[in-house]
Amino acid sequence: MTIKQSIEKYLDHVNRYRSKGTYLYYLKSFKLIESSLNELGYYELNDIDDLIFEELTDFLLKVTNKKNSKINDTISCLITLLNFFEVQHPKRFKLKDDMKYTKTANRLLTVREKLQEILNWGVESELNDNK
Repeated sequence: MTIKQSIEKYLDHVNRYRSKGTYLYYLKSFKLIESSLNELGYYELNDIDDLIFEELTDFLLKVTNKKNSKINDTISCLITLLNFFEVQHPKRFKLKDDMKYTKTANRLLTVREKLQEILNWGVESELNDNK
């Protein structure tokens, strides 16, 4: 079976059993996967070899401006497809996280640190009182 055919069949499955948002997510990811695999010379599911994830990762890093997290996400979609059709594939190692945290996330960390200080102060205060 070609990769294109497998993508179409999997998308039919997702369209039938998952939400519209999930279908649109996979549709977008599979467009990138299919074009990338074609560029790398992978046309059939039987073409999958031990180097596929390394080659695809290198290709996506070189050709796109996507962050590591999006590349990991895209390759996870491919793994889902391969698992659905029970295609043997090599172990995959994810790229390191390169997400930048927003001000909101940083504020939450600051609030958490302040709460931890307050909680620790209460414990230290009790320990000092018992001396």
